[in-house]
Amino acid sequence: GRAPISVDVRVVAATNRDLKAAVDAGEFRGDLYFRLAVFPLEVPPLRERGDDVELLARHFAAQVGKELRGREATLSPSTLETLKQHRWPGNVRELENAIERACILTDTLVLEPKDLGLTPSDAANETVADVDLSGTLSDVAHRALRVVERKKIQKALETNDGNKGRAAEDLGISYKTLLNKMKEYTL
Repeated sequence: GRAPISVDVRVVAATNRDLKAAVDAGEFRGDLYFRLAVFPLEVPPLRERGDDVELLARHFAAQVGKELRGREATLSPSTLETLKQHRWPGNVRELENAIERACILTDTLVLEPKDLGLTPSDAANETVADVDLSGTLSDVAHRALRVVERKKIQKALETNDGNKGRAAEDLGISYKTLLNKMKEYTL
């Protein structure tokens, strides 16, 4: 009971705050900060990590699908697009929770955008200024075009009180193309 026990441990801590600034503002203990800051590692937010969203989503779908349903879940192409467009304010935890929710709700283990539970307002309110700038110029241009295209389709639908035929005509595309794009953008 009373004999000292020697231990050798490493502490790994994570935060979404600037701890140095918190120390300077008197909101975090300086002595604790300097104990934790031996080897700081800054990981950018998920929205700035390009293809990581797809890799992590596929990993979580396989893992959670097996765990909850006995076999790996997969992601539909429209789900991958939805995941790539989302801003991920909750980072990796939000992504993992969205995939878990989808695995619970799907009947087929092919995860669809409707199963994710993501608020469409994130994509609806996205502007070209919000586009992830990682990757090649072509990648960035493609993402920016998607934002503009989604907004233009939304506007056409609003202007035409939801009448898809008139919206397609205003957009200069076929009705079928409009339906495909609405599905792609989960509109």
